[in-house]
Amino acid sequence: MKRKKKLSTKRKIQIIVIADFAIVFTSILLVLMLTSKNSSVSATNVEKAATSISIPTDETQVMSEIEKLSSGENLIAKYALPVDFNLDLMFAGMDFLDSMDFTAEGAAGIIANAYVDSKFYPDADSGKSYGIFQWDYDNRWYVISKYLKEHNSHYDRLEPIDATKIKDIFLSQLSATLFSEDGKYYSDVIYHCKYSDSASEAADYWMIHYKFSNYKEKERRDIAEKICKLYLSL
Repeated sequence: MKRKKKLSTKRKIQIIVIADFAIVFTSILLVLMLTSKNSSVSATNVEKAATSISIPTDETQVMSEIEKLSSGENLIAKYALPVDFNLDLMFAGMDFLDSMDFTAEGAAGIIANAYVDSKFYPDADSGKSYGIFQWDYDNRWYVISKYLKEHNSHYDRLEPIDATKIKDIFLSQLSATLFSEDGKYYSDVIYHCKYSDSASEAADYWMIHYKFSNYKEKERRDIAEKICKLYLSL
């Protein structure tokens, strides 16, 4: 799924907030219209109510909602995503894969795996594995870190990550997933997910053939479907 224009996370949230207000407004208006015949609410009053209710369309009007959604709380609740879900990193990862011509379903399957493996944190460290896909220290992280070093990104797992560069490092690791020697080795897995038309199937395929695991398989499938639904709603 390709979009001509990339939207910032903040603007995406604004769009969803405005859409939600539109739904609420329409629902209220319909109720007023249906009950007006059997109440003191006249058609004229309904019309006045309709014109007096304004749906916010700019940043100032939706600021209170944006503040509530700055951590993604309402949007996360709407799509029943985990409470610690990072929308900003999710959108960044989905947009990156979209730019690489992945289907939304295939991208969602991959990004869901990154969430389950690391909560999207590029410095997630289990004591044996590291990074957004928890590459094992001695083998796959060695290959990934080599790519990162060559591309001037954070590569030393023993060095703390600059908190202001989390998104950049997250995207660098996602890029390494596709283009490092590790990515070349698993190119058939990447290719399969790239053209997948099912988010849950892509999540399963990545888990089994890239991760060699069935850890939290249901959660990976479930989150992939929710990510895809949210992403395609914009």
